[in-house]
Amino acid sequence: MRIREAETRDAKRLRELNQQFNGVSGVFGIGSAGGERVLVAEVADEIVGFACMQIMRSVCYPTPWAELTELYVEEHGRRCGVGRALVAEAERVAWDAGCSEMLLRTHATNREARALFADRGFGEANHICLRKRRPSTAT
Repeated sequence: MRIREAETRDAKRLRELNQQFNGVSGVFGIGSAGGERVLVAEVADEIVGFACMQIMRSVCYPTPWAELTELYVEEHGRRCGVGRALVAEAERVAWDAGCSEMLLRTHATNREARALFADRGFGEANHICLRKRRPSTAT
């Protein structure tokens, strides 16, 4: 297994994985999404998973923090350490960038993801995630 930074040549495969993951059929500009970093996991020269992360900075805090925004591994690549390796590499990138912490969100019912993150030392935070969707402009 090899974990590496995504490249433009990976866009087609990332589109396929993103469609499997969350039903969105796009990958919208590798390398052009602000501070986002995209990591891919290759097994036998095939990309079987990806992780997206961002390094966040604010004038209100002395150090940056990281957010792991996406993590997906194809079914046949699960329980083989692929997800664990992607998270470990995301952590390494965050710590090398001087981040004070890494945050992530996962659905409360996603037991597999929660177990993976707990095994990597993540604990629940006392935060509540709130959301507001952009109003429709259709009449």
